[in-house]
Amino acid sequence: MPRYDHKDLRFDAPLDWEDRTIVSFAAPRRAGQPITPNFVLTRDVVDDPRVTLEAFAEKQFVDISRHLREVEVVDRKTTEVSGIPAIEFRFRQKSTLGRLEQRLVLFRHEGLLFTVTTTVAADEAAEQDPMFDRILGTFDVSKSGATSVPRSNGHVRSAGSAAR
Repeated sequence: MPRYDHKDLRFDAPLDWEDRTIVSFAAPRRAGQPITPNFVLTRDVVDDPRVTLEAFAEKQFVDISRHLREVEVVDRKTTEVSGIPAIEFRFRQKSTLGRLEQRLVLFRHEGLLFTVTTTVAADEAAEQDPMFDRILGTFDVSKSGATSVPRSNGHVRSAGSAAR
């Protein structure tokens, strides 16, 4: 069994299971703040070369949009993360916490598609953008030390979903 090491715990996972780690960080809560600025990083296994970054990004955005209320696209652009081409969607949505602004930044590296989602209260977005940009600027996949992730049989799936 491969050993999973985290700063707070360690455990053995079955050899044929995939690491579906979700990385999530949030700023400290301030008084009166409906939501703290935060980001979430996920990854999906893509071993089908016909699945382009553009197609994957569009599908992710469409899937997310179906579950949100009153979505307003603010921007869509190409960018880079760790020197790798990336696609960024910026949108606002209505939530129970008020208007939120989110960014989806998607990039591909060695059979994995990474999605970074940043979330902040819409009225704090301009103030928080430099901080999110600094975080994204520190991403370095070339030195990740990531372990190999089992491949899917031609499907796109989360890095931990069972092979079909």
